[in-house]
Amino acid sequence: MVQAYYPAGANAADFPRATWIADPAIQSAFATSANLPAFALSHLGSIMTNARLDAPPTPGMFPVIVISHGWSGSRVMHADLAEELASRGALVLLIDHPYGALAVTLPPCPKGERTRHSWTRLAY
Repeated sequence: MVQAYYPAGANAADFPRATWIADPAIQSAFATSANLPAFALSHLGSIMTNARLDAPPTPGMFPVIVISHGWSGSRVMHADLAEELASRGALVLLIDHPYGALAVTLPPCPKGERTRHSWTRLAY
């Protein structure tokens, strides 16, 4: 799973803001890892980031930064850093590692496909 953060075009405010941790499975995994009841961090789905979903990028070329979390981490732990770097003109890719992350939820594959590549575009 990869999330891309990039400098957004002038009309970025017309696009919806992204939720920080929208996936209940990841909210629950964070709670469980902190020895809390699974529902304890369900409010994380209400926290909005500054990033805009699917906003068009600013034209031009950008330096690319890849952020890979540590063992049992999650890409969402570095969303604030990705937003900051994108706001300064970088294309930032946050990676989740199935079997090495705290929790990863991949979208289902369409019938007949064996794999699915998933990107979430978040502009800042």
